[in-house]
Amino acid sequence: MSQRASALLCALLAALLALLVWLPARWVTPFVKDASRGAVSLVGVNGTIWSGSGWIEIAPAAGVGQAPLVLPERLSWDIGAAPLLTARVQGRVRFGDRPWSPLAASMNGFTLAPGATAMDARELVAAGAPLNSMQPGGWLDVRWDELRGVREGRAMTVNGQIQALWTGATTRLSGAEPLGDYALEVRLTGQGSAQSAQLQLNTRNGRLQINGQGQFAAGARPQFRLVSTASESERERLAAVLNLLGRRQNNEYVLSLGS
Repeated sequence: MSQRASALLCALLAALLALLVWLPARWVTPFVKDASRGAVSLVGVNGTIWSGSGWIEIAPAAGVGQAPLVLPERLSWDIGAAPLLTARVQGRVRFGDRPWSPLAASMNGFTLAPGATAMDARELVAAGAPLNSMQPGGWLDVRWDELRGVREGRAMTVNGQIQALWTGATTRLSGAEPLGDYALEVRLTGQGSAQSAQLQLNTRNGRLQINGQGQFAAGARPQFRLVSTASESERERLAAVLNLLGRRQNNEYVLSLGS
């Protein structure tokens, strides 16, 4: 190979390396949307595919007519390039200025270390009924334990636990005074193509008591039972909320799915 050809090849390799290093972060956005089947988008991105940030945008429920939900804490990522040579991804992600959560992924699945984010509960109207009718307020803190995803064929199942704490909960139907604080625990389990989620909802404190449990599994009817109660002195004031949350049975308001 001539000296000129060698120099040209080196220049091309250097240009290719520079292109890979500085690939803009917006190249990630179509992969996020395709992987979530249009449910999640990455918008307002900057940086590179290796070190960048963007806003997580979640599409509203069908027929809600609301704008997409944009998480208020910006997602940042920092991905190492070397592991890609062995078809692996190693890096870290975080929301806002929170601690980094290490991330590892391959063709067989992924592992995401514990992390957290938070949002204004008013954004929950994008989830659809009954939240879009209730017009919720307050603050929502979301945390997750280690999440593990396993791919078998074309199916991906996720195992782990997610907790959401709704503090200072209010609704348009109950006025400005908070209803209470509520905790939702979601336990994800799956193997092969069988993904399921077990839900447990409890009241931490408040004038409206809400407790529920259920399970959502792929290919099966959802199972969920919600029981809402209030003291006799609060029952009339909270009648609109209670009637929305279930059918009255004695002094309880019960909502049942799948039974």
